[in-house]
Amino acid sequence: GWLVSRQKYLENKNDENYKIFINSTKKFILNLSVVLENYNEMLKKRVLSDDSFDDITKNEQISQIDILLDKIKDIKKQMSETPKSQLTIEALKNFAMELQETYAHSQHIRGMVVTTILKNKMKIVIAGLVEDSLKMYEDVAQLKASGYNTTEMEEKLCKLNEMLNQSYANYQK
Repeated sequence: GWLVSRQKYLENKNDENYKIFINSTKKFILNLSVVLENYNEMLKKRVLSDDSFDDITKNEQISQIDILLDKIKDIKKQMSETPKSQLTIEALKNFAMELQETYAHSQHIRGMVVTTILKNKMKIVIAGLVEDSLKMYEDVAQLKASGYNTTEMEEKLCKLNEMLNQSYANYQK
């Protein structure tokens, strides 16, 4: 895979006639593009399979990922179709820079995907805690009606609800 081609690239980067260097660099960039393509396919599957996204957001994310996948396929195609005589170090640098830009955009999308998923999971946790808190209020009210001193429990429950309200406010930011 790309680790082997990376090693060959490093071994040949000081090649005097550049033929071996250019070939190993081309293989390295092609293998790296496959890794990046697989990464974006995995990201796409994650977006499609997670229920954290509304349909509009899901479609926007998938559209952006598809654009990146098309860009990667285009880079691979251009590299494969470029005749050996025209494959220069400068051309390889350009292909590598395009892949680097695609990688950076992939990372940005990944950050948005992860943020959306975590935000949704946080919403579920907060909602569950609020539900548990309401149940505790009912239990405390029953204890109080039975004659127990519930002052300390009520104070702690009040603090818990304040923290839950703050968590929910932070979640909505």
